[in-house]
Amino acid sequence: MTSRRALISCLIATSLFISVLTPSTFAQRMIFDDWNAVQAVTPGEQIVITLKTDKEVKGKFLDAGAGEVSIERKGQRESILKNTIAQIHLVKGKAAKGKWAVIGAGVGAGVGAGIGQTQNHGGDDQGIYPIMGAFIGTGVGAATGYIFGISRRKRELIYQGR
Repeated sequence: MTSRRALISCLIATSLFISVLTPSTFAQRMIFDDWNAVQAVTPGEQIVITLKTDKEVKGKFLDAGAGEVSIERKGQRESILKNTIAQIHLVKGKAAKGKWAVIGAGVGAGVGAGIGQTQNHGGDDQGIYPIMGAFIGTGVGAATGYIFGISRRKRELIYQGR
């Protein structure tokens, strides 16, 4: 009875393990080769085009014909041929600069205070090191988080070339 229960438990654990490791095997694959999705994008929306040469081109969508897509980039109209495009992503949402700056400030303060505490060896000025470490770390962390937050936006794949 115990060996049968152990065998069933082992089979269940193995099947769960396999299903977690290979979710794409059991899931349906999305197909993004429909050019109509590109033509349906509203003019003025931000898109990112990845070319087959792995170069990324960012700009505002203007229009899409049967064999090309036109964007506004650096104030100029630019047309890109469909057969040179690997992927097109639609940029969604705004950059959460403030959120990432606050997260960076918190991490920076903690790291700065920790580094300051390691330099705290006693003496007359023993309490200043963690305080100054936290102060400096807060500024550095906030600036780093802000810069990181500028680049973080959601991208939705709308087209993938063949």
